Amino acid sequence: MYRSWMSLMILTWCLGALALWMDMRSALEGETVRRIDCPPREGYRYCVGVEVDIAQDVEVVFDLAVDIEGLERFFPEYRFESDCKRFARGCLYSAAEKGKSQKVWYEIVDYEDLSHYVGELRSKDKVLKRFRYEHYFIQRGKTTVSREYVYYSLRYGPLSVLLQPLAKRVILKRLRRAHAALKEVAESL
Repeated sequence: MYRSWMSLMILTWCLGALALWMDMRSALEGETVRRIDCPPREGYRYCVGVEVDIAQDVEVVFDLAVDIEGLERFFPEYRFESDCKRFARGCLYSAAEKGKSQKVWYEIVDYEDLSHYVGELRSKDKVLKRFRYEHYFIQRGKTTVSREYVYYSLRYGPLSVLLQPLAKRVILKRLRRAHAALKEVAESL
């Protein structure tokens, strides 16, 4: 029992060190999308945050981000469906990995035009127990800062400690790619 527990602890430490090293490498490579530290909200176990400066007015950036039909530009591995054309409080939308039939439903629970929107997981997911994202848009002169926090808790009880470094890496990778695409599309307009 002691050896298996110790092996589990060593594996967890190694996965955590690998995730930290990858974050440091990304920072040294001068990526335009920056990782930001954030404490988890009450009721959530983990938090991941990113931000990027976009040389465009907040109106343009916000309009791109809330257009449900255009979300695939930022998350190309998913297809999205909704009766709403744009995010608004109470809007329900689904996301499904392309090539798979299982949909995951989200609801926009908070929304303020040109400022922010907040979405929460509303259906059961295989890995995520709880999931919430908060996307903020801050105008600074002629630049918009797009900042997003993702709060989440994983299923599988104590085993979730082993899954956490992988989950964090996947979420962070998708957030960085989406924000880099948002910057590219917004600045090309």
